[in-house]
Amino acid sequence: DDGFSQSLEFSFFVDEPFLNSSICIYNENAVSRLYMVLVALAIFTSCMQILKLENQRQVRRQLPHIGYSVFITGESFYRVYYPDKALCGVDPVFTLVFSQCAVLAAWQGYIFLSKYLRYVAKKVQLDAFFLRAEAYQRVYFYVLVIHSVSVQLFWISTWMSRDRVMIVFQFVFTVQVLRVAFQIAFFQFALSELSKDMRKLLDFDDSTKMTKSGIQVFLEKNIDGLEKRRRVLVASGILEITLWATALASNFFFLCWSYMLPVLGQLMFVYALAVIIESKRKGILVKYIQRFYMGDKGKVGENDQDGIAVVSETTYNSRFNDSSLAGLAGRSNSEVYASNPVAD
Repeated sequence: DDGFSQSLEFSFFVDEPFLNSSICIYNENAVSRLYMVLVALAIFTSCMQILKLENQRQVRRQLPHIGYSVFITGESFYRVYYPDKALCGVDPVFTLVFSQCAVLAAWQGYIFLSKYLRYVAKKVQLDAFFLRAEAYQRVYFYVLVIHSVSVQLFWISTWMSRDRVMIVFQFVFTVQVLRVAFQIAFFQFALSELSKDMRKLLDFDDSTKMTKSGIQVFLEKNIDGLEKRRRVLVASGILEITLWATALASNFFFLCWSYMLPVLGQLMFVYALAVIIESKRKGILVKYIQRFYMGDKGKVGENDQDGIAVVSETTYNSRFNDSSLAGLAGRSNSEVYASNPVAD
């Protein structure tokens, strides 16, 4: 009644002949509408992203997002036109595309965070700060490799019996719970430590080699940005781990993933739109700061790069008194970049 019925999707805990005994919460019309909204968001966001691209380097950086948009649009149309066939865990094609979307979505977050940390480290010009950020990026990189491999089991399971499909999905969901739990702790610790490093820079006295006003403007703005990203990442991690864990604990919430698939995709694009809007707003502020600190002719001062002065690594290491980082002193940023396999 009212358009609700049982579906083969995520009903792996019952055999197909006994599907009528499964929980009746699937609404085909509602799910199709969710996928159509997802298509609209994907196309609109992609157009916004493409319009802001200015060079080939930016195009390369946006390839995961563009690929994700193409996959998610194709997957959504496939689901709308073949609602009885295109089911996750049942249809190999739909499940394969879903698996790759999960991979691309995760790597978009990595690229975004990696770009931001490298940007801050490059502006501050401190090898010790960069090495700390680079170490955190490397840990996050290998966590995402595990994620990327584990979700491939989703589409591989479509050639198995339904009872084995349920085992595979439960295994992958468990891996995701552990992954997200680690990411929450990792983001909380890593970004808090980087934020503390930046706050310590603000405490330097006038004897340090920096243009006080320039570095303060940059650090104060980016400390707040880093704290905001930490809160967003931790909050989104808590939401994600709740979705994975409740699906493991209850068949009802496991079936709800028929709705969660398009909704989570929508949230990805909503967040991407928010980032685009924020970057446009901040772009105006950055241009003003550069004009203000670089002078009337727009030339960078002798000790100032883009309005941000260089702090000596020796001063930084002696002030921070971090033996683990001080031992890495002597490697320049260029040397670290060259030895970093995950940097683009």
